[in-house]
Amino acid sequence: MNGNTGTSYIIPHEIVKKYIHDEEFPWLISFPRTGSHWLRMIMELYFEKPSLVRVFYEKDAAEFTCYHQHDENLSLNWKKNVLYLYRDPTATVYSQMKYYMQDLTDRKQIEYWATLYGKHLYKWLIKDSKSEKKAVIRYEKLEKDMLGEFEKIVSFFGES
Repeated sequence: MNGNTGTSYIIPHEIVKKYIHDEEFPWLISFPRTGSHWLRMIMELYFEKPSLVRVFYEKDAAEFTCYHQHDENLSLNWKKNVLYLYRDPTATVYSQMKYYMQDLTDRKQIEYWATLYGKHLYKWLIKDSKSEKKAVIRYEKLEKDMLGEFEKIVSFFGES
């Protein structure tokens, strides 16, 4: 590990392309503002290899844990191996609105984000019947019981 924690590094598209067309390669799916940066940093430190497309520590990595995608527009095709990260909807909507500097009392914006996140949760938690291998990770459980919740991820990757 190079120990650089200052900035992240984006993996070149040619390398990413090689992995995203591999049906066996795992995907981390999460809605924006649900903790994916934090989770990917922890995974990168634990597994000593980053996720695609952003690298936080392992700049010279030759292997990767998974490909991260938000799927905000719900157009992502089903994937075979999925880690799905989600967070309490109220906290997620609040964080989205703060991130985009929107009025926190604007009912239309609240409804927009709540509806979009609800559709995302429905797609990946309820409707998804095509993922053959799936681990569902909850942000709040990572906060309260990191070891217990992270065990799902370790198991997903077949490690101990």
